[in-house]
Amino acid sequence: MTDNTGLAVVLRTAQWELDEVAFALPRGDVTDEQRARLATTPATLADLLGTPVRGEYVDGRLSLSEEE
Repeated sequence: MTDNTGLAVVLRTAQWELDEVAFALPRGDVTDEQRARLATTPATLADLLGTPVRGEYVDGRLSLSEEE
Protein backbone atom coordinates (compact mmCIF):
# COMPACT_ATOMS: atom_id res chain seq x y z
CA MET A 1 0.00 0.00 0.00
CA THR A 2 1.45 3.38 -0.98
CA ASP A 3 1.53 6.31 1.44
CA ASN A 4 -1.28 8.00 -0.49
CA THR A 5 -3.41 4.87 -0.42
CA GLY A 6 -2.90 4.53 3.32
CA LEU A 7 -3.79 8.17 3.84
CA ALA A 8 -6.91 7.76 1.70
CA VAL A 9 -8.00 4.79 3.82
CA VAL A 10 -7.49 6.76 7.05
CA LEU A 11 -9.37 9.77 5.65
CA ARG A 12 -12.32 7.63 4.53
CA THR A 13 -12.37 5.83 7.89
CA ALA A 14 -12.37 9.15 9.73
CA GLN A 15 -15.14 10.44 7.48
CA TRP A 16 -17.24 7.34 8.14
CA GLU A 17 -16.70 7.53 11.92
CA LEU A 18 -17.54 11.24 11.99
CA ASP A 19 -20.70 10.66 9.94
CA GLU A 20 -21.74 7.83 12.25
CA VAL A 21 -21.26 9.94 15.38
CA ALA A 22 -22.92 13.00 13.85
CA PHE A 23 -25.98 10.86 13.13
CA ALA A 24 -26.05 9.21 16.58
CA LEU A 25 -25.20 12.27 18.69
CA PRO A 26 -28.62 13.97 18.69
CA ARG A 27 -30.19 10.71 19.88
CA GLY A 28 -27.59 10.30 22.65
CA ASP A 29 -26.35 7.05 21.13
CA VAL A 30 -22.61 7.83 21.05
CA THR A 31 -20.54 5.40 23.08
CA ASP A 32 -17.44 6.20 25.13
CA GLU A 33 -15.49 4.00 22.72
CA GLN A 34 -16.63 6.12 19.75
CA ARG A 35 -15.69 9.32 21.57
CA ALA A 36 -12.25 7.94 22.48
CA ARG A 37 -11.62 6.81 18.90
CA LEU A 38 -12.62 10.20 17.51
CA ALA A 39 -10.42 12.00 20.03
CA THR A 40 -7.35 10.43 18.42
CA THR A 41 -8.41 11.06 14.82
CA PRO A 42 -7.05 14.64 14.42
CA ALA A 43 -3.62 13.65 15.76
CA THR A 44 -3.50 10.58 13.50
CA LEU A 45 -4.39 12.65 10.45
CA ALA A 46 -1.89 15.35 11.41
CA ASP A 47 0.88 12.77 11.75
CA LEU A 48 0.08 11.33 8.33
CA LEU A 49 -0.08 14.79 6.78
CA GLY A 50 3.20 15.81 8.42
CA THR A 51 1.86 18.33 10.93
CA PRO A 52 2.74 17.27 14.46
CA VAL A 53 0.20 18.31 17.08
CA ARG A 54 -0.17 18.01 20.80
CA GLY A 55 -3.37 18.06 22.73
CA GLU A 56 -4.76 18.53 26.17
CA TYR A 57 -8.21 18.29 27.66
CA VAL A 58 -9.80 21.63 28.52
CA ASP A 59 -13.27 21.63 30.05
CA GLY A 60 -13.79 18.02 28.97
CA ARG A 61 -12.81 18.67 25.36
CA LEU A 62 -9.64 17.83 23.50
CA SER A 63 -7.81 21.00 22.55
CA LEU A 64 -5.19 20.51 19.83
CA SER A 65 -2.31 22.81 18.96
CA GLU A 66 0.55 22.51 16.52
CA GLU A 67 3.93 21.72 18.03
CA GLU A 68 6.52 24.42 17.71
